[in-house]
Amino acid sequence: MTDKIKVVYCKPNERAQIIETANDYASLCNLLGCDISTTMDLITDKIVILYNDECKFDGSKPNRAIFQEDKLTDFKTKRKHQFIDFIAGNFIICGLNEDGELISLSEKQLSQYLKLFLYPEEISMVETGILIVRFREKILDLIPVSWADVEWFN
Repeated sequence: MTDKIKVVYCKPNERAQIIETANDYASLCNLLGCDISTTMDLITDKIVILYNDECKFDGSKPNRAIFQEDKLTDFKTKRKHQFIDFIAGNFIICGLNEDGELISLSEKQLSQYLKLFLYPEEISMVETGILIVRFREKILDLIPVSWADVEWFN
């Protein structure tokens, strides 16, 4: 029997949602594609983001920008944090146990990560850098990132 885990699931152009999925490779492939990568450099507080890294190179739509958070439990605004990268295609946020196995997020983590990634974002390369447009209820958040602040560009 396959264990089920509760995760935050993000798709391009859609609001993030909390889903329950089987914790096996086939189920994860169904959500993400079969070239699953993890954000090892973003693992903190026993959290990991799973995504398909090939989506950046196969023309998939950029999904959400990732910013370095001072503490991933202090969810204020992405505007005040350093841009790291963006994820293209679908991704999930889940927990890790001491053995490195995927587990459900706690209720608090589900709420926090859903809030952080709730709104869809449009990510565009412009002459001066990267422009991130977050589509909230009746508001657009514009977050410009200068090329000088993009670590992988310099």
